[in-house]
Amino acid sequence: MTADLFTFARVEAMAAKESGIALAERNAPVGFKADAYDAILTVARLRPTFTADDVWDWLEIHHEIDEDVNHAALGPVMRRAANAGEIKKTGRLVPTRQAQRHRDLVEWERA
Repeated sequence: MTADLFTFARVEAMAAKESGIALAERNAPVGFKADAYDAILTVARLRPTFTADDVWDWLEIHHEIDEDVNHAALGPVMRRAANAGEIKKTGRLVPTRQAQRHRDLVEWERA
């Protein structure tokens, strides 16, 4: 019985994660998604490893990003770049440099 509850909770958590990613994708401006994808590819070429913080830094320097863009909007774009074979996870988590976040970030590298 306990294993069934654990499995159910895990399935529920995965569904909630996918729902959140889909919501972030739907609500992100089209221009942001294009700029973010280009930024991911650029940062991947320039750095041996990187995180979402590095991509945000690049975006803030090289593009006009609406301050209302939710930071979660970058997640689906990172996933798209990974699914396209452009980047891959290193298997490491690194502390964020952003004060508003409270968790470690996935470290990425060029595929």
